[in-house]
Amino acid sequence: MELRRSLGVKFILLILFTLALSIVDSVDFLKMVYREDYIGDTSFVIAWLNGMGMSMTPLYMFVAPAVIALVYIDTLWVDRNTTFMNYVISRSSDWKYIHVKYAATLFSGGLIAALPCILLYILFSIAYPLNYTRENIYLIMQNVDFFPELLLYSPLLYLLLLSFTKFSFGMAYTLIGLSVSALSNNRYIALSVPYMIYLLGTYFGYPYFVPASTFTPNAAGHPIDTVYIFKDFGIIAFICTCIYYFVMPRKCKQ
Repeated sequence: MELRRSLGVKFILLILFTLALSIVDSVDFLKMVYREDYIGDTSFVIAWLNGMGMSMTPLYMFVAPAVIALVYIDTLWVDRNTTFMNYVISRSSDWKYIHVKYAATLFSGGLIAALPCILLYILFSIAYPLNYTRENIYLIMQNVDFFPELLLYSPLLYLLLLSFTKFSFGMAYTLIGLSVSALSNNRYIALSVPYMIYLLGTYFGYPYFVPASTFTPNAAGHPIDTVYIFKDFGIIAFICTCIYYFVMPRKCKQ
């Protein structure tokens, strides 16, 4: 019970942390809005987009892989080194533990990536008007290269699409850590590998491993195809799932 409570507290704190970073990103935009030479009116949609990675200092995107890694990835290490795994297995079964751990890790990673996006949208929709003026529409079309027509047609549908890409990103990166954690009993390796992959993807310019292209597609600076996003995430998820389900039954017997 104490372990579950600590995981819940950590999850909430990380959500608040990423939400705070998104608000900081948006504040930079809002400062610009209130300058005398700014063209257009304050719009919660544009402010929200800046909080999702379109600002000058995209803190939200920069820390995303690290925050996702902190959510649930090292719980296998915790379970093994506190005898919690044996305690749970003795009262249920190996496979039930394996399935529940997989599902909890998968969805926690997805939620930690998508929830700040949704919460920020709600906050700004309460604080600022929609303001679809001609100038604001022009600004949106200039700065958004990821289904801008959908954004203009329905901000809510665009929110759901962007949240889904973030959810997929969170699940994929969390599964990387989970599979590494199943292979190694070193928690720091499991925590660091997802972020190292992010850094390598950034260094080699592979767009679908970089949050600027997948976590926040509208900030990529070039057209992003959702088919490629979900294809690559699907390949990552399939490989990591195979590793996890191949290794874990043996780990549970040890």
